[in-house]
Amino acid sequence: MIATNVRRLGFYLVVAFAFVSGSLVWWQVIEAPSLAARGDNPEVIAARRALMRGSIFDVGGQLLASSQVADGLSRRTYTDPAFTHVIGYATHLYGSTGIERAFEDILVGQTDPNPVRDLLNDILDRQPEPRDLTLTIDRRLQDFAAAQLGGDHGAVVALDPATGAVLAMVSTPTFDATAISGDPGESRAPMEALQADEENEPLLSRARQGRYVPGSIMKVFTAAAALDAGVITPSTTYEDQPRQEREGFVVDGFTIREHDLGGIEPGLWPLSESLQVSSNIYFAHVGLDLGPEAFLEYARRFGFCEPIEIGPPGRSLTVNESYVTQPVDGDCGPFEGDVELASASFGQGRVQATPVQMALVAAAVAGALDVKEATGQPLVETLTAFLRDKQLLLVLDNFEQVLTAGAQLTELLVACSSLTVLVTSRVALRLSGEHEIPVAPLTLPDLGQRAVSPAALVSVVGRCEAARFFVERARAVQPDFELTEEN
Repeated sequence: MIATNVRRLGFYLVVAFAFVSGSLVWWQVIEAPSLAARGDNPEVIAARRALMRGSIFDVGGQLLASSQVADGLSRRTYTDPAFTHVIGYATHLYGSTGIERAFEDILVGQTDPNPVRDLLNDILDRQPEPRDLTLTIDRRLQDFAAAQLGGDHGAVVALDPATGAVLAMVSTPTFDATAISGDPGESRAPMEALQADEENEPLLSRARQGRYVPGSIMKVFTAAAALDAGVITPSTTYEDQPRQEREGFVVDGFTIREHDLGGIEPGLWPLSESLQVSSNIYFAHVGLDLGPEAFLEYARRFGFCEPIEIGPPGRSLTVNESYVTQPVDGDCGPFEGDVELASASFGQGRVQATPVQMALVAAAVAGALDVKEATGQPLVETLTAFLRDKQLLLVLDNFEQVLTAGAQLTELLVACSSLTVLVTSRVALRLSGEHEIPVAPLTLPDLGQRAVSPAALVSVVGRCEAARFFVERARAVQPDFELTEEN
């Protein structure tokens, strides 16, 4: 009996010793690196206050971010606010975002991008050595895009269709992150001011996080999907289109109307001409012929309906989901009917897309055209060589935003005899042969100083052009929408 108890006690002691030994090995050997690097580790916090970070450069070697240590405190300096929503910020009080966060282990030297050196550093217990980072973005292009946006709220994304490299990614309004990167006591007020600016939302990266109604650029997607599916050909026409351009296209009792064609007479247009005039009616037909299931399938192929990652796995910047229908559990739900499908086909309805998503759509089409930038050759020359023997119509909308490109456009027209350019602008360009088409603003209800009952107010508001247009667009999403006293 005693011998049995001794053996049992010995067994329990061995198990307990093995458990304690295993725990020591786990926490002091296996998990030691992650514990040492945890952001809430007091030693890590103290060390980071004086920790140097590597510098960040644009593709041409221009300095974008650097660190200095003064009085035992590391401070990050950012040279160009146009990069803020890409680079992000590294702060003592608010952590890090953007590139600063995705590549933090490399920037502070915790990880070496060279796996051999990284292994040697671990074996030899070398001190961290900050590493520099070079982006694919060209500062000249980034600053140009930011200048074109000016004080407007918006975003610009430029991609290399051949490689997928990000050449520019700008969001405005922006801010200088230097003020929040140093002394925690001094960084609180600037950050609180940024957080309190609800009108401009300067902390929002509109290129990656903003969702917007894409409008007519969605017609490029619809055309690509329908051509690939064999639903249409470049010569496809719709017999009723000329009449529907004038009277509207009735889908399940809802009338889809054409936008102002600027004096162009409706015709029996095939695909190319319908793209040139940006016909809503034509692409509503195409979307209906493609069908809801195929439309959703191609949308997912193009990157809609799920988050997008920019950069290598584990170091990527996340782009919010873009949707072509009402989202359901983070995915695109089914179309609720033909009205929603037809509206989505020309970029309306419930379509909400990030600028990055629509840049990917454009890059996919550009990649299919196989226009590649040649090493050592200006892009204008590459584009000229591609267009020289082709009969094409180039449509440039809102040209007043890119007037500085006029010289390059002239070069293209001189070199490419079969190229035709259609330019639209919200302001007069003062060019020979220019046609000015005044577009009056939509009327608003004139209530004056009169006291109007809620029921009468619905009637008065409902008669004005602005309200009628609002109701028309609302019914593209919710066919039974009506103005009421409640809304």
